Amino acid sequence: MHFRMIKITIEDRDGEQKPIEVPEEISLSLMEVLKASDYNILATCGGIALCATCHVQVLEGLEFLPYPGDEEMDMLDTLPDARFDSRLACQIRITENLDGMVFKIRGDEQ
Repeated sequence: MHFRMIKITIEDRDGEQKPIEVPEEISLSLMEVLKASDYNILATCGGIALCATCHVQVLEGLEFLPYPGDEEMDMLDTLPDARFDSRLACQIRITENLDGMVFKIRGDEQ
């Protein structure tokens, strides 16, 4: 069986961009992929949209994401640096829609 690879680019807090390839069928969140890829993200709540420490900015491809839910919007509203293109990585599922997207890590470090 051959899985389709989703290619995304991650910009770290220092402005360095690196591509990541993720199999489409793994059914993980962006937060889980970032942690598995050794990015320094707190993700204190474990991915249930209660802490906002996995805050990312969508640099390219925002129009391909579903609109954030109420819980995500409530948490983003608590962030002083949240912008129109801010999202919580724990609420973004890895799907083919993410192919080619660019995300900047903005959440708290460990």
